[in-house]
Amino acid sequence: MKEKITLKHVPLLSWDLSNPLSALKNNRAIELAQLTQLAGKNGWQVDIKSELEVYYHAIVVTDIQQNIHWVSQGFQSMTGYQPEFAIGKTPSFLQGENTSTEVKQRIRENLGSGRRFTETLINYRQNREEYRCQITVVPLSNWVNEITHFMALEREI
Repeated sequence: MKEKITLKHVPLLSWDLSNPLSALKNNRAIELAQLTQLAGKNGWQVDIKSELEVYYHAIVVTDIQQNIHWVSQGFQSMTGYQPEFAIGKTPSFLQGENTSTEVKQRIRENLGSGRRFTETLINYRQNREEYRCQITVVPLSNWVNEITHFMALEREI
């Protein structure tokens, strides 16, 4: 007589385990939902979904004074800093002695001009370890075309 196979008799297959890619996909969906909510609240005239199609590790949203208002889940993984620590500070707390003054000046000029830009700079994790960070900064404008925030898509290179 043949034994009936039930779920408890089936070996666990590798694809049954937690898949890091599905976790990443879930995080991206959460980030999209949170940013879409922020966009609605602030009247941003930007297609958040298309902006998030680029490769990034972390997202940082600042106001025009460069105070951090929101960070993605990847921010803590990349920097070691808790989101609560970063909120209210400027991203300059991530910089240090090997951060180029020329790059910092270009970032200031680009922010002042209100244009989208990409730069690479040396940042520092909470443990003071250096890392090269490429940022793409997207100005976020409201319905009267006034820039109210900036969104930085960041990746370690």
